[in-house]
Amino acid sequence: NLSWKIWLASGRTEVSCGNTRGARDLFLRAYDSVSEKGRSTVLLECARLEEFCGDLVLSRSILCKTRQQFGKSDWKVWLSSVNLECRCGYRERAIAFAQEALNKHRGTGRLWAALIQLRHDDGELFQMKILRCALQAVPKSGEVWCEGARIHLNPFSPTFDLQAASRHLSFAARFTPQVRMF
Repeated sequence: NLSWKIWLASGRTEVSCGNTRGARDLFLRAYDSVSEKGRSTVLLECARLEEFCGDLVLSRSILCKTRQQFGKSDWKVWLSSVNLECRCGYRERAIAFAQEALNKHRGTGRLWAALIQLRHDDGELFQMKILRCALQAVPKSGEVWCEGARIHLNPFSPTFDLQAASRHLSFAARFTPQVRMF
């Protein structure tokens, strides 16, 4: 039964129209009709809605509950927590969530890429150290290879190297199936 996806899509439409009360009702219907496997998706949407409405406490509470219930099986709940903290300007909290997420989901390139980005203020050499760990854990992650290219593209950095950046982008394209389609 995929009716929950219709409720979720309808709720997103209501959010885009500014009807947050209607969106909450539709997200509740989605939650009531979704299987256990899809519950985290609905809860993440609820957290986004509350963030959009400015209720960060409720958004964080929903994410906390979602991490407790689904954090072992769904890396996206961790990435949502990382992103929320980033958007709120809490870099250290975001880093802590990213590191905790990688303890559970070491093979997820998006989490590694997020951690590399979060460590920007710590300098390129520190980012390179994390990049090396990431490439050992997920050598076929296009997102991680893109982060490597980004680090090498800063002309004001000791890591500036256009050839290395080109190699990283070549690997990123090779490991990103969508790129090969065009």
